[in-house]
Amino acid sequence: MKNVVLFLVSLAGLFVAVWGAGVLMAQYPLYFCIAFVLAVTLVWYIRKKILFGGTEYSILKEKIRKFKTFNQQEEKDRLRAFRFMNSQKNIMTRNNPNVHFTASAWIINQDKSKVLMIKQNAFKTWTWIGAHADGELDLLAVACKAVSEKTGLVDFEVLDKNFISIEILGVQGYMKNREYEPAHLHINVTFLLQALETDPLKLGAGDEENGAKWIPLGELATECRELLMLPVYYKLIEKAKKYSTVDILAKRAAQEAADAEEEEELAAQIENNPALEEEEGYTFGRAEEPRKTRKTRKNEKQYEGVLFGSSLARSIEEVEREMDEENKRRAQVLQDIIRKEHTRVDNK
Repeated sequence: MKNVVLFLVSLAGLFVAVWGAGVLMAQYPLYFCIAFVLAVTLVWYIRKKILFGGTEYSILKEKIRKFKTFNQQEEKDRLRAFRFMNSQKNIMTRNNPNVHFTASAWIINQDKSKVLMIKQNAFKTWTWIGAHADGELDLLAVACKAVSEKTGLVDFEVLDKNFISIEILGVQGYMKNREYEPAHLHINVTFLLQALETDPLKLGAGDEENGAKWIPLGELATECRELLMLPVYYKLIEKAKKYSTVDILAKRAAQEAADAEEEEELAAQIENNPALEEEEGYTFGRAEEPRKTRKTRKNEKQYEGVLFGSSLARSIEEVEREMDEENKRRAQVLQDIIRKEHTRVDNK
C-alpha cells in the first residue's frame, strides 16, 4: 500500500513538472533552461548524497575498487561488491534485506598463535567478531565497537587501519527472537587487530553471542562448525603473517611512565607558579578527586554552611542568628494574641 501511494504521488508530481515545464518553455525559454539545469543537479545530488551515501560512500567504494586482492575469491567478490554498490540502495543498512555491509575483526595475540573468537548462539559455533554497518560508513569503527561490546576488551591495537580482506558471505535463514531471518548476503570487510591474552574477557551470555575465548590456530577446524568459513579463516592467518605485532605491555608501561613524567612536570610548574592552581578547570593529583585550589579552600572555609535559595552563601553563625530572631518574633506574636484574648475575656 505504501509503495502504491508513493507511486501515485510521484506520478502526480511528474505530471505537474511536465506541465509546468511546457508553460515555462513556451513563455520563458531562458528560465526553462536554468530550471532544467537546476533539476538535473538536484537529481544528481539526491542520487549521490541521499540514496548512495555521499562523499564517504564514494571513498569506501573507491577503496573497494582499488583493493589488492589475495586470491580469486577476493577478486570476484570485490568486483561483485563494487557492482552492488553501484546498483543497490540502502546497502549500508539492513533496510536492504538482500545484501548489506558488515565489518569483522581478526584479533591475534602477540606471537600470532591464537585468535580471539566468540560463541555464536544462532549457529552454535565459535566465530570471528563482527557487526552490521547499520548506516555507519567508518567500517573500522564498526569492527572496533563490536570487539569492545562482544568481548569486553577496551585496550587493543589496530595493526592496519585499512581492511585486509573482503568477502561476500551467504547467510542461511535462521530463527532470531522467535522470528525467521531469511537468507541474505553480507559484503564483509575484515580488519586486523591485536590484543593481550591476559586481559579480562566478557563471559556473560547475550542474545546473539555467549562469551569469548582465545583459540589456538591449530584447533580452528574442531572449534568452528561453519565449514564454509574455514577457508576465510585460513586466508586471514596467511595474511596476518606479514604484519609485525606490538609489545602491548611495553607500550602500556611507556605510556604510564610518560603520564607520571607529565604529572611531575605539572607539579613543578605549580610550585614555581602558584597562580596556575587558580585556573578554572585545572586538576592535579588523583583523577577521582580533583586537587582543590587555594581559592576553593578559602571559599569552603569562609562559606561553610548551607544555601537558602540564594546565590550568596552564609555562615552557620549568620543562619543561627536569623533563626533566633525569627523565633523571638513568633514568640512575641503569640504573646500578643494571648494578651488580646485575656483582655477580651476580662471585658465580658
